Amino acid sequence: MIKKISIQEKLTQCFIISCFFSLTVFFFTPIDIYFTNIFEFPLSFIHLISFLLIVASIAIIVSTGFLWCLRQTPYYIGILIVFGLSLLFWLQGNILLWDYGVFTGQAIDWNSNFLYGVIDITVWILILSVIVFKHKIIFRYCFKLSIIFVLIQVTAMTFNYLNIPDEIELKKNDVNRDFLYSFSKEQNVIVYFVDSVQSDVFFEILQEKNEFKKSFEDFIYFRNSLGGFMETMPSIPLIISGQYFNNSIPFSDFQKRICSSESIYQVLLENNFNTYMPNCFTFYCGKDNASNFLSPKFQLFSSRTRHKVFTLYSLAMFREVPHFFKQFVYDPNIVFTLNNASKNSSLCPDINFINEMVANLLTDNKKSVFQFYELWGGHPPFLMNENMQYEKLPNNRQGYKQQVTGVLRMANKFIKLLKEKDVYDNTMILIVSDTGAHQPVNLKNTGYEGIFPADINFSKGGALPLILIKPFFSKGNLIISDLPVTLRDIPKTICEELSLKNNFPGISMLKNKKIPLDRKRLFFGYQNTVSGQPGWGKNYAPDLYEYIVSGFSWDNSAWTQTGRILTKSGVDSYDSPKLYHFGSIIQFGKSAEDSASEYLKTGWHSAGLHHTWTKGKEAHIFIPINTPISDLEATFLIRHIFNGKQKINVYINGTNIGMINVTERGSYQIKIPKSLVTGPILKITLHIPDSDEIIWTLYGIGVESLVINEVNYSL
Repeated sequence: MIKKISIQEKLTQCFIISCFFSLTVFFFTPIDIYFTNIFEFPLSFIHLISFLLIVASIAIIVSTGFLWCLRQTPYYIGILIVFGLSLLFWLQGNILLWDYGVFTGQAIDWNSNFLYGVIDITVWILILSVIVFKHKIIFRYCFKLSIIFVLIQVTAMTFNYLNIPDEIELKKNDVNRDFLYSFSKEQNVIVYFVDSVQSDVFFEILQEKNEFKKSFEDFIYFRNSLGGFMETMPSIPLIISGQYFNNSIPFSDFQKRICSSESIYQVLLENNFNTYMPNCFTFYCGKDNASNFLSPKFQLFSSRTRHKVFTLYSLAMFREVPHFFKQFVYDPNIVFTLNNASKNSSLCPDINFINEMVANLLTDNKKSVFQFYELWGGHPPFLMNENMQYEKLPNNRQGYKQQVTGVLRMANKFIKLLKEKDVYDNTMILIVSDTGAHQPVNLKNTGYEGIFPADINFSKGGALPLILIKPFFSKGNLIISDLPVTLRDIPKTICEELSLKNNFPGISMLKNKKIPLDRKRLFFGYQNTVSGQPGWGKNYAPDLYEYIVSGFSWDNSAWTQTGRILTKSGVDSYDSPKLYHFGSIIQFGKSAEDSASEYLKTGWHSAGLHHTWTKGKEAHIFIPINTPISDLEATFLIRHIFNGKQKINVYINGTNIGMINVTERGSYQIKIPKSLVTGPILKITLHIPDSDEIIWTLYGIGVESLVINEVNYSL
């Protein structure tokens, strides 16, 4: 029999349970996603929290009213159901958090994460069973528990708020997008930024499709290009200022300083240009650097705000449901909806861009114009085919090449539009990318052979951005240049072409025709990651490992680690691994004899006493050596393999030298040709196609030791 309660007590119970449910689903979870991905959302905190509070309040009122209308047994059951769902949503969204990787639009392999689903369903069934069989106890304490869980979430939110980057000022402003289609009959400078278009892939397409030699006549293609970072966020300040983010100050402060006083925007504005920014999210915009700056306007229920908040709710739903249900709420296109202003940009924003440009381009600007267009480019998901039409493409190199081909044809369409409007000749055009796509680098037609995979702790392809430049009034065939250039040279190049006084670092890519090939160029990578972003802290990058590139950017031997690490606490250093002597034993594991740890890079996991497990499909070993006098032989002692057999493809400095078929515990040898040992570091990659990153003990291998000997195979 259900105990009778007063109207006031019943209303209080309904309100408490409704608060737990509504605040968890409609407020705390979206806020937590926002805090942990703050650089991905172009909404200020004040806009977001105001909207979420209104939605959560409406949900509290509705759910309170619904529960209030229930009587006796239905009321009792209703309270238990809402409490149970609230608890499960909180648990799933805060405790049972599985790593599905960064949402780039790539498909998720649901079957390989089957274990996640088993754990989720087991927990849900267990908790629901407790609620059913212990319903009296649960009903008695559910109201106090609801208050406790709400307070836990308030505490967590407060802590996260105190540790988020200072993004309020960055996001509160806006730009007038109407001016993004405005050009001048006098002079124009256009940076046509295409995300993740890799230089060697452009060259590969150029060799396959002759049309692009015609499309980009009048341009110079700088094949020997180098970026500065592995991702977009620090690369754009590098492009507009020539300054590297060195982790010494918060990134938002660096971004504000660069855009306000040390960027190409500032210099051109001071020299009577109209300078137009594409957004106030990637850039710090204000009246001192952007001619299309708009004063802050608080538009709580604007279509832009609604669109972004609903996207956030979609992510929250994905986070709160069990694994087996996530595939039904996952939207691979959600990455498009975060930073694109166009209402219909969720399918392919670059198609929207070119359509809007065709419809709105004007040439009536009274001043010279600087435009920076930020396009999706070659970034996944791959949803634009080579004919510039929407199509879901495979998530591989073929799909990437098709999308980049479409990107290049779109750039050509933009060029033709400028010609039609008679503003092509008087326009300097820079088609550039921030990074490559972390694709294997195609060395064909560059003086090298083949394709090599990730190395130097990141995918080399991520360091090779596209750089194409058309100077003012340039005429002639496409020129291919191997001058050693970097993204930091862009502002200097623009100012030198305009004959403007400037203090930008770098060199002019157009004025300097004889840059020494051994010019020292900087690049900053992350330790122990082959691609992507390992996570930024409060306004700081992860530790940045400094490299100097002196030579061709695609050449392994041109890359040198300086030993400097840029941390938020200052410049640190690390010791290089000691020189390996041929014939000595490299011992794996965590025993006193361990000598392998200093050579191990990505792809290794936990160590036993006398062995170390591989993790994932690739494991990397970098070993400093003296130049050998003969071929080498590597002997691996593999002592642990659980599924009876395993295939291991072995790469040396990016070249596949053969396969080891592991059928039992024992020693396995493989020949290393002397011709492949091209530098002071012997880079060994073990590619294990059947390995699983989650259950490495079932599909990986346990290595106990490695010995490398000089052996003359020609005798």
